[in-house]
Order: sequence, then structure tokens, then C-alpha cells
Amino acid sequence: MKLCNIFKGIGILLLISSVYAYDEEEVEAYVGDCKEIVDYLKEKEIEVNINDCQTNEEGRVTKLDTYTYCITEEIANKLISYKTLTSLYVESRNSPVSKLYYCDMLNTFPSAIAELPNLETLNIIGFKDFKKNDLLTVPKTVKSL
Repeated sequence: MKLCNIFKGIGILLLISSVYAYDEEEVEAYVGDCKEIVDYLKEKEIEVNINDCQTNEEGRVTKLDTYTYCITEEIANKLISYKTLTSLYVESRNSPVSKLYYCDMLNTFPSAIAELPNLETLNIIGFKDFKKNDLLTVPKTVKSL
């Protein structure tokens, strides 16, 4: 019976790691600002926390889909500080996978969001420690929240 549970546990871990593992080739294919973001995370010795990153024809990031495993507010603000962002998805919620990282999730609303003049779509999930006026700092250009 114990052996069966061990095999189930190993199977679940393999499934989770294959679902949540980022594609190294996809990450290496990033250019422009997206490559800069990936290089910054690697420089900080942080797992690449990007699900999607898209750039315009000039290499400027326009879409970023990221989660906040093991990053501080300072790092989060750096990741989302690109003025050309039009779409931003930031997830900060605990899951079985996040517990495998053995580090904290970012729980505070990243202040850099207020400084994104071209932002049209904003998805924020899982932030626990909203301050009273955090949502008031969302740029007026946001059409979808």
C-alpha cells in the first residue's frame, strides 16, 4: 500500500513539473524587452516566471503574463516597468506548485502599475494585501480590469 502511494506521489510530481515547466527553447527565442526581462530574472537567480511575453516590431514589450513566485515587490516593479505594455497579467496566489518553490509569493500590489501610460488590459489575481487606494492608481487607459 505504501509503495502504491509513493508511485502516485511521484506520478503527480512528474505531471505537475511537466505542466508548469517553462519551455527553455521558447524562453531563448524571446527578443528585445522580453529577452531583457528573462535575462534580469536569470541574473537575480530567479526561476523564469513568465507564461507569455510579446513584443512589437521594435522589440518593445506589449504583453506580459507572469506570476510572482520568489520575487520581491522591487523585482515585480522592474518586470512591469515597461511603458509600452498594453496587456498585463500578474498572478500571485498559492498553489501546490508554488509550495514546491519554498519561497514567498508577492502579496502587495505592484506600485509600478500606476506608471503604465499605454496599459489597456490588466488582470491581477491573488494579491492579499491591497491597500485602500491601490485600485485607484490603475491607469485611466485600462479598459479591461
